Order: sequence, then C-alpha cells, then structure tokens
Amino acid sequence: MGTVFINFVQELQDYIIANSGFTPTLSAGVNFTIGNLLDVQDLELILRKKILLTLFEEGGTLLERGRRTQQERSFRFIFKGTYGQEAVDHCWRLLKWLLNKRTFQTNTFRVWLARADKLPTVFVANESGSHLADFVVTLNIFSLAEG
Repeated sequence: MGTVFINFVQELQDYIIANSGFTPTLSAGVNFTIGNLLDVQDLELILRKKILLTLFEEGGTLLERGRRTQQERSFRFIFKGTYGQEAVDHCWRLLKWLLNKRTFQTNTFRVWLARADKLPTVFVANESGSHLADFVVTLNIFSLAEG
C-alpha cells in the first residue's frame, strides 16, 4: 500500500471552511471541531460549548485500483442549533453543497462523494435548548502523491 492517508480529516475541515459558504460562521478548532470518538461525553461537551459543527470519522476501507490506492471513508457531520429545525437546516445546507460539488480537490487529495448514508435528523437535545442533528456521507479519496 503506497500512501498512508495522513491529515485527510484536517484537509477536509479546511476545504469546507474555505469553500462551503459557512464562513465566517465556521473556523477550525473553534466553531468546527474534529471529534475523536462519538460518545455521550462528546455530545454533552458539544451541547455545552459554542461548537457549531463537529466532524467524526466513521471508518472506511482501503481499495487497490491498479497502482493507485483508494480510500472509502464515512464521515458523520453533527450540527448544533438552538432548535431542532435550525440544526437540521444547517445539515441540509452542507449536505446539499457536498451533493452539488460531488468532486473536489484539497492540497493532497482528490475526493468524490460516493453517497449520503444518513440524511439529516435531530438525534439529541438538552434542557437549555440546544439540539444536535447529523448526517453521514461516504467519500472516495485518492492521494495526489501517487502516480
């Protein structure tokens, strides 16, 4: 396997911030974070903080395509809103942007949206009125470093 797909999640985060139209609402590490493992403590933290969007890696597979290696990886995007429909609307806006974009290129990778695995849905709310909605997409990723 030629290339290790290092830092793809950070490049995806940077690409979304620069190109999705959510700027200046999103900024890396402040309003758009990368989560490690989706668990109850993460959800409580997201609900309490001023984080608007969190990106979680759901897993993936490596596929050999001749001399090139392709990764198929799933990502969960979680948006926070002050009410449920606002969180869902944010999700739909980003999902629609990804669906319309279909393909894009970061500094190191070429990316195709393979499919939307889960459509936007509210899945948690707290007493203070914060709601979280999520959606899941699968991306096909090629390294531009491989020839």
